[in-house]
Amino acid sequence: LAELTASWPDLGVFWPADDELPDHYLRTNANLVRELEGAPADLDAMTFLAAPSPLAMWARRQAHETAIHRFDAQHAAGTPTVFDAELAADGIDELLTAFAPRATAFPVVDTKAILVHATDTDDRWHVTLRPDGIATVRDDGPPDVTLRGRASDVYLVLWNRGDDTTIDVGGDRDLLQTWHDNHKVRWS
Repeated sequence: LAELTASWPDLGVFWPADDELPDHYLRTNANLVRELEGAPADLDAMTFLAAPSPLAMWARRQAHETAIHRFDAQHAAGTPTVFDAELAADGIDELLTAFAPRATAFPVVDTKAILVHATDTDDRWHVTLRPDGIATVRDDGPPDVTLRGRASDVYLVLWNRGDDTTIDVGGDRDLLQTWHDNHKVRWS
């Protein structure tokens, strides 16, 4: 890491001083929003998740990337805040319908299911865990474990950021722990 960061000045890359970080992040966020808003609807760009368009994929991905890292920073400072329910529900959807199905294996012997219910938006996802991967549908179904709570809390629990005690967990808690221990976001 030291070798990598030593070359940053030659590349025009810098890391701001700690007291400059909040303003730096606000500026870079404003730049990101400006670029996304100014991009053409038919933008041709590489994508790695299914979406109506490359622009839609990148706008969604960056919204949730920023949201989760915002939580990380706030949590580290001892001042976490809740997410807007609609944003959190969309983040759950991205995780369960776009990232989770990319898994090519999951450590279960028999097929298992998780029912996720964001109570404040009434969104539901039925996640099927199989030895050969994960499948998610936007529906109810018989679960082995059920996760219910505010979208913001469920979002954080599924991203391994929140405390499971902030949501209602019914059924096989070991299966939820298996999710925590094994679900990894994959870029390829």
